[in-house]
Amino acid sequence: LVEKLNMKKGDLVLGRPMGAGCPIPHVLRVIKAEPNTGLLYTWVVGPNYAREQEVIDVTAYHMIGFEGIASRVVKEPAIGCRVSFLPGFCMMDLNHTGLVNMVLQKSSGLHVRIEDIHILAGKD
Repeated sequence: LVEKLNMKKGDLVLGRPMGAGCPIPHVLRVIKAEPNTGLLYTWVVGPNYAREQEVIDVTAYHMIGFEGIASRVVKEPAIGCRVSFLPGFCMMDLNHTGLVNMVLQKSSGLHVRIEDIHILAGKD
């Protein structure tokens, strides 16, 4: 789709992260688009952005992973281990789980990449 729809840095994409089990469509800003692999590197920006700019509606997508600075760490993440976490802007306020495949201590904080993302069981 990256090549077919000419997706590029700065575009907004609308879709639901199907593989993770989330029922809520997400609005994503493209940080990087790779036409050879079809990978999009994105940042979740929220629905207000979709009102201000044209959006590419892909209906659904497969989320490969999350990467960023961990702001609240309960248990130190270890490469190859499954962790549970709450994405900062999750509208359902549900814990997610995934496999840690990168941990770097940087001046900005603990930089972590988590893949194979799934939503955990619902609220009690």
